Amino acid sequence: MEPAHNKQTFYSLHHKEFLFLFLFSLYFITGQALFHVSRPYIKPLLTNILTAKVASYIINIITPHEQSSAREAVIGSGGHAIDISEGCEGIEGIILISAAILAFYAGFKQKIAGIVAGTIFIYICNLCRIIMLYYIHKHEPELFDIFHIFVGQTFIIFAGILFFVIWINKFAGSDGKTL
Repeated sequence: MEPAHNKQTFYSLHHKEFLFLFLFSLYFITGQALFHVSRPYIKPLLTNILTAKVASYIINIITPHEQSSAREAVIGSGGHAIDISEGCEGIEGIILISAAILAFYAGFKQKIAGIVAGTIFIYICNLCRIIMLYYIHKHEPELFDIFHIFVGQTFIIFAGILFFVIWINKFAGSDGKTL
């Protein structure tokens, strides 16, 4: 009889955390499903324009002699090119942050502001990642896979977690609002 009482006490002490995990999972899965269904329609905007064209523009500002250009999801200059594949546009990080913010107990305005700020933050971080990968691929191609698979993805996840922690501490407040 003692273990059942301990389980009930544990749940009653941590019901907000359990609710957060449940809602986070629900929002994350829903966001991923919605993105999967809409991906064919929004890929030209997300990958080709907002990622490839903008990254190419920034590369040309940083190194004007590069004269890079974007054709669909490919950024190239001379004989060098990288292809921005599905999943490299940063949307998974945005869905991750949005799900966490929606699941957290904060006011509606705070959540909307957090999602907008988080989206912009992850978008900028992902652009930095794409630009870094462009230069690594061109100048140190043997390091590309390590930076693409391990460093770049870890960077986006870390940036998302960092943003969420800062948002909780600075903007979510502790006004006692429920989920």
